[in-house]
Amino acid sequence: MTDNKLDQYALLNENQRKAVFAADSPMIIFAGAGSGKTKVVTCRIK
Repeated sequence: MTDNKLDQYALLNENQRKAVFAADSPMIIFAGAGSGKTKVVTCRIK
């Protein structure tokens, strides 16, 4: 993992981290505006 990737993970809250590190399977992220859905999806990309 690069330092840039580690920096991205450090910015996530607890629930976002759970979504990022959940099992490698399709998932639905259901959350309100401004909650970090896009950040979670982009962090899941390996």
